[in-house]
Amino acid sequence: MSKRTVDIIISIACAFAIWAYVTAFIDPPKERTVSGVSVEFTNLEALAANGLTVATGSVAVDIAVEGKGSAVSALTAADFTATADMSNFPLGTHSVEVQATGPDQINIIGIYPGHVEVEVEELVSANKPIKLGYSEKFPEGMEPGFTSVTPGEIEVSGVKSYVDRVNYIRAEIDFSQLREDNKQLQVNVAPVDKAGEFVYGVSLSQNTVEVNVRLCYVKEVALDIAIEGNPPGALAVTKKDVPGKVFIRGSQEALGGIDRVVAAPIDISNLRSTTIITPDLGLPDGVELADSSKDLAVTIEIGGEEAKSFTVTGDTIEIKGIPDGYSAHVVTGTLNVTIFGSHEQVGDFSPDKLKLSVDLTGVDLTQVQVKLLIDYEKTDAFKRATISPITADVRIVALPDAGVSPENVPDETETETSGSAVSQTDGSV
Repeated sequence: MSKRTVDIIISIACAFAIWAYVTAFIDPPKERTVSGVSVEFTNLEALAANGLTVATGSVAVDIAVEGKGSAVSALTAADFTATADMSNFPLGTHSVEVQATGPDQINIIGIYPGHVEVEVEELVSANKPIKLGYSEKFPEGMEPGFTSVTPGEIEVSGVKSYVDRVNYIRAEIDFSQLREDNKQLQVNVAPVDKAGEFVYGVSLSQNTVEVNVRLCYVKEVALDIAIEGNPPGALAVTKKDVPGKVFIRGSQEALGGIDRVVAAPIDISNLRSTTIITPDLGLPDGVELADSSKDLAVTIEIGGEEAKSFTVTGDTIEIKGIPDGYSAHVVTGTLNVTIFGSHEQVGDFSPDKLKLSVDLTGVDLTQVQVKLLIDYEKTDAFKRATISPITADVRIVALPDAGVSPENVPDETETETSGSAVSQTDGSV
């Protein structure tokens, strides 16, 4: 063996010894747990094909590793990829295995937890309205106006429970961008709930809207509204709420010559119930209602009674208190009934709601004339009613083999009795 060969062997041995020393004493193996590794849900397209998606929010696991001390010590959560395959899960809650990968120089010896609970829900879409917001409060006597938003709605997609939480899409405008002339802006939007809090976990069909808006001045002026006519029949106006002031907005130039607004007259001759009316103001170009008058309305309260008449056949009258051993039926053909009440009551009323009856309890069947009460079932369906005629003929017949004693049998075995309402002889009941 030559000297050169011996030197090479000695050099290799020394290098191995140095490496072994460094490995064993300077950079020894080490175990460590890396916390907070986010889990990515994969194969979501398979769920989407079945109209489903993952409802669970962000999930994290801890990963235990081993390797050289220097390499292990330098690890962070970003060095790992943790996944949960969602390709074969139906609607519901599932325990899904987590897989993880990391740098080549380390070994993964554990994932905690090894399974995560995942909620699979229905994937839905819904259109939600756009509402404008502003970064600052407006100075007193000024507000935005002549506003238009395109589009007026945006489609929200995602888990049903998340989509249902979205109340509207907020488009927040930077106040400093507004001018008195028309300004067209591209505004970012965000899905929010009723409290105005951002809703995570949904996607929007677009992330901006086009807004046209002006910075306007607000002015309070007098308002004239003429009320014409009277309600039909016995109806009458019991109260009128007619505003005498209105807030309008526009440029200083447009508002300068306006001290009074005259609305179109309101005709109440066909009103039959309390009605809320939006007046026609006929505002000039460049002027519109301010926010404080956006719900401007005239309220006309209508009182009194309306009437509705119809006929009732005798066979619809109920007979109460038929004595044992007898039968009875009403032989009166028809009765005319008129009900009185509010417009809503009269309009919704039908004859089947009226319950007429006669009561034979205690009637002396040997008498030729018997007073019978014709009454009705009092409900909230109307206020009062009249019936004409206020008598009804009832035929009472002794049943065969009923054992009725002769002194209690009407003449010729049957009798027609007629009677009138005992409480009111004018026909009102």
